[in-house]
Amino acid sequence: MIKKKIKLGGKAFIFILIFSFIAFLNNNSNPIQLAQAASGTFTEDFTTTTYMDEANTNSSGWGTGVIEISKKKPEIVGNIGSGLIDDTVDVFVEGDFAYVTNQGEGLKVVNITDSTNPFINGTYITYNIAESVYVDGNYAFIADYEGDQNQENFIVLDISDPTNPSHLGNCSTFKYGNEVAMDIVTAGDIAYVANGEGGLCVVDISDPSSPEILSHKDTLGTSYELVVDGDYLYLADDSNGLVILDVTDPSLVTLVATFKTGISLALGVVVEGNYAYVVDWNNGIVVVDITDPTTPIFAGLLAKSGATDAYVDGNYLYVTDVNNGLSVVNITDSSAPKQIHAISLPGIALYILMVVMHMSLANLEVSKLLKYLIMYLQVLQVHLIYLVMFVTLLLLVI
Repeated sequence: MIKKKIKLGGKAFIFILIFSFIAFLNNNSNPIQLAQAASGTFTEDFTTTTYMDEANTNSSGWGTGVIEISKKKPEIVGNIGSGLIDDTVDVFVEGDFAYVTNQGEGLKVVNITDSTNPFINGTYITYNIAESVYVDGNYAFIADYEGDQNQENFIVLDISDPTNPSHLGNCSTFKYGNEVAMDIVTAGDIAYVANGEGGLCVVDISDPSSPEILSHKDTLGTSYELVVDGDYLYLADDSNGLVILDVTDPSLVTLVATFKTGISLALGVVVEGNYAYVVDWNNGIVVVDITDPTTPIFAGLLAKSGATDAYVDGNYLYVTDVNNGLSVVNITDSSAPKQIHAISLPGIALYILMVVMHMSLANLEVSKLLKYLIMYLQVLQVHLIYLVMFVTLLLLVI
């Protein structure tokens, strides 16, 4: 029985093998035709949105013919502990160095050759409270806040050796008695200073070792920040909004226009192309069309509270505020700025609060004092929230 079973199994195996070979030959005589890609050229000029993957694309510009990949989300790659740099107000990056105004501790020069491991490479202690710094060649110009006939608040440093900044020259932006140098930019042989309640101060720096006041231009507000673009200067002037000045003749600055629409407390301003982006503490980023500087027009708004400063780079605006830290805003369409990223910073991104804390209360009107007090309490509330959370956690552990 066993031998018979094996014999039948052998016959079946041979039968299956022969049948499979015949089937193989039959299929080989009619081979499968593989699909081939159509010939020709595929072109996408991005003037339509036909092939746009709305769910996954990170590009802007579809339908316009100009495509752009969104900026990468910012990341903190390095920092310096608060014990080494406190009360930072302004920073200017030039080459391998970042020049940082450090309020009561003057200017800190930070080596950023290795951005993951920055370190202080030089220091210069100023007379007063270092608010802003602008670097031009081998010189650093510092707006040193308070000014009077005896205190020099416009300082020029020689930074040909960044590790050893040295005093070169100085003067005072004082005129009436309540001026405070808040911000500074240079253009050729001229420096422009946002002079607090003193409006604008123009300084001749043709000889950096001996700067001289060239002219003053009063404004109706308190000037915080400025930017020069060609023959025009744009000034963030507190409740007076955006002030546009003609600086064709620096010795005789003239008012071109004042823009207040949508602005309640202008702290900063940057310009890119035909648009000025005004940093407003209460309302956010107010976009102003300055194609014709004599007739500025409201163009758009990015609603945000607690905005303190901004920096523009092409189609992107980088905004600091007390709530989000640093925000990246796409301004490809200036009329509709869109926040695309935000990152929390180790410290609260403040500018105005530092100014308020050092402002002479004797020079403040009651309305301004109340306004600044409210601003201070708004920021203080952030600290209190963290304090309450810490105490609660501590009690739970105990």
